[in-house]
Amino acid sequence: MSAIADIITNENGSDFEAAGLKFRFVNSDYHLHKTTDEMVMVLKEPRFLRLYDRLFESSPTRNVLEFGVFEGGSIILFALAYPNFKFVGVDIRPPNEAVLRHIRRLNLEDRVKIYYKTSQTDGDAIGRIVETEFGAGEIGVISDDASHNYQYSKRTFELTFGSLAATGHYCLEDWAWAHWGEPFQTQQWVDQPALTNLLFEILILYASTHDIITLVETRHAFACVRRGGAKLGELNIDKLLRVRGKKLTLI
Repeated sequence: MSAIADIITNENGSDFEAAGLKFRFVNSDYHLHKTTDEMVMVLKEPRFLRLYDRLFESSPTRNVLEFGVFEGGSIILFALAYPNFKFVGVDIRPPNEAVLRHIRRLNLEDRVKIYYKTSQTDGDAIGRIVETEFGAGEIGVISDDASHNYQYSKRTFELTFGSLAATGHYCLEDWAWAHWGEPFQTQQWVDQPALTNLLFEILILYASTHDIITLVETRHAFACVRRGGAKLGELNIDKLLRVRGKKLTLI
């Protein structure tokens, strides 16, 4: 089964279709691109989107939490491909009514919820969202495609990794942005610590503990961290790392 791969059709440059809906992949001048009633904008190109098939198909639950919704493209496409899954999105940007119209028109309102104007580091808000949308049900996949900021992404990981079910996956998208060269080196957040620092810490956390993380996989586009069976609440990565009394230097 490859549900995402199966519904993507008519690829033509940056444009493609899925379940009869038109999508456009964008990777620059993000502020200029808005989803309309005719076209849905998405930050992930089709070959990237297809990578999520493996994660959803192996997910221990049918609950997905996505940070960084952008113009709604990936969360809508994922929901169309996996009609038995629930998708909850969080984004700091204001809502786009065209995105919400697509969700209503496609009868996805029961399975797709987007929380706009919400920071990925707002622990109280994130806690309420997880409790409201998933209750006692654990999450199978969490995706962070939000700020790409080391400190913000670290906080999101600490807040939500414990909400994953055992064997669930946490995906850190664009973890390697600091090493890609142009045009990424000209963007505003290039002066910030590399997101790679968080991946370094996750690897050390993996080595420092025995049942929090069971696998770390990296691809060019994202890293996947598989949850172990430890009973977890909110994490404090710094307190869990065994670094022989030394301090990590951020790059």
